[in-house]
Amino acid sequence: MMNIKRQSGIGLVEIMVSMVIALFLLLGIGTIFITTRSTYGDQQGLSNLQDNERLAMFMLTNVIQIGGYFPDPLTTTAAASLPGSGTYPANPYPLNGQAVSGTEGGAAPDTVRARFVTASGDGIGSCNGGANTSGANVLVDNVFDISGNTLRCAVNGANPQPLVTGVSDMQVLYGVDTTGSGSATQYFTAALVPNWNNVKSVRITLTFQNPLAGQAANPFTFTKIVPVMNKI
Repeated sequence: MMNIKRQSGIGLVEIMVSMVIALFLLLGIGTIFITTRSTYGDQQGLSNLQDNERLAMFMLTNVIQIGGYFPDPLTTTAAASLPGSGTYPANPYPLNGQAVSGTEGGAAPDTVRARFVTASGDGIGSCNGGANTSGANVLVDNVFDISGNTLRCAVNGANPQPLVTGVSDMQVLYGVDTTGSGSATQYFTAALVPNWNNVKSVRITLTFQNPLAGQAANPFTFTKIVPVMNKI
């Protein structure tokens, strides 16, 4: 009598065990992918934050430290070169010879203003990168503010131009020489500055939005003290 061999296959239990193992493997791979993607996004966000911080501080520093400059000190004075009549209505109107000023925003960001004079072709640029090629000396009035989480700057009363995004706040203090020593001895808010022509430096604190996932409530702040070149 011939023996008949029965074919044996994979049972239902084995199939279910295999499926569970496969699901665990897929879950692990998916978790690794999501974590890697999140880490990359955080690293990219922090890199962009650092770039924005450097760019914002560079622009503010480059403009503010030139405040009060005028190209012909042998033939004129700061008061004559930087008149206080105020062609551009960025409150408050400046004093004769005044290099920097600003306004307090209260709950809103502050503004900061820097004025200087450029000679045609001297390569000194405004906050929006424009250079003087007019053939004559030009008074450049730069006003920085924050709007819509963007650092902006207006030149000579024109519409503000966006400079750096992700900036939610700007607080400004002014270092004033209160003793006649030639150096800043005390810092004041804009409303309390006793004499704008005695401002020797500007302390700027910028607040940036946190790019890390779930960390919007923990912004980053950066502070820098900028000397006013023509007031040192």
